[in-house]
Amino acid sequence: MTIKTNGHQIETEEILEGFLYSYRQLDTNATTVYEASANIYSLIDLLVAKGIIGIEELDQRKKAVEKRIQDSFNESGIGVRVQNAKIDKYSLEAEAEIDCENRKHICHAACCTLAYALSPQDIREGIRWSLGKPFMNARGTDGYCVHLHRDTLSCSI
Repeated sequence: MTIKTNGHQIETEEILEGFLYSYRQLDTNATTVYEASANIYSLIDLLVAKGIIGIEELDQRKKAVEKRIQDSFNESGIGVRVQNAKIDKYSLEAEAEIDCENRKHICHAACCTLAYALSPQDIREGIRWSLGKPFMNARGTDGYCVHLHRDTLSCSI
């Protein structure tokens, strides 16, 4: 598909590549900020607790503080979630053996309520993602993935 803007034609693939680049940069920046925050807060903790700063103590404290900050970031939904694996999903040989057809009347497609990060391959193939949580699978107001056929509890991808 082509979009015309200010006399220029832009392919939607080009726009998508721009989004992918922007979000990768934002994710890198978010990572840098939380690492810097972990260093600052751990330094403050040590200054208050000991009054002396040692590299080994700083590293130990940093790990603990960094985990707290990362947990906080995860709870807040900060950062972009994109699978960074450089694996072609069509080259994978092993698949999970789950008898969905005979179990979906029991589970009601509970797995389709899970949030997961898409791969760049998924994004390029047009799998819908959430604008509010970039590159996480899009979900409807009912909490289910938008690709789920509600009537048959089967995937439309």
